[in-house]
Amino acid sequence: MTVVKMQDGNYLGLSTDVKPTSDVPPGTKFTEHDNDRLWLYDGTSWHEIEIVVLDSPHKWIHEGKMWAISGRFLSIADNDNADMVLEVGSVGLHVIWETRSAGDHHGSIHEAPTVTTAGDPATVSNQNRNIGDDGAPVGKKNPTITGTGLELLTWLLPGGTGGQASGGERPSREEIILASNTTYLFRATNKKGQAADMCWVLHAYEHD
Repeated sequence: MTVVKMQDGNYLGLSTDVKPTSDVPPGTKFTEHDNDRLWLYDGTSWHEIEIVVLDSPHKWIHEGKMWAISGRFLSIADNDNADMVLEVGSVGLHVIWETRSAGDHHGSIHEAPTVTTAGDPATVSNQNRNIGDDGAPVGKKNPTITGTGLELLTWLLPGGTGGQASGGERPSREEIILASNTTYLFRATNKKGQAADMCWVLHAYEHD
């Protein structure tokens, strides 16, 4: 393949081609078409650029846009709820929710519930600890709910299945994108027949 100069001033060729140096400005790139290696010219010589591919959640963690929101509930009575209300700000949130219980439980997600008392702060932390927690989503546990709003998702998690002798866990399999400027209720209901410990973890990242 002959080395080709593209309209943007960069070059395309093969790994066996001699890279040009005459009248080549610093910052010019050369792509080796046969192996997708990328090179950068510094005005004197060509240097290979390392290409690092990250999956999207990993990228959001690096950028400080991934949050962990969690709550632990001890000795929840049978048929009582472990509730968390999440207030989404001006940027929508992508979320994956996991619930765990020492027995059977129901889980559900609701949009625009009626909240009369906000409750206590949930544990919220940025998953990039070099950045800190400024701008964190607002999560509240044990709120007072007088209307659950629109039910988006519900499930039953039986305890004592497989290797879980006295309980189980249920992660949501796909992300849910929560609308901006909207409140959501995440509810886990104890169905063990007696008091049980429960917890939930919500992984959320912002994406404009």
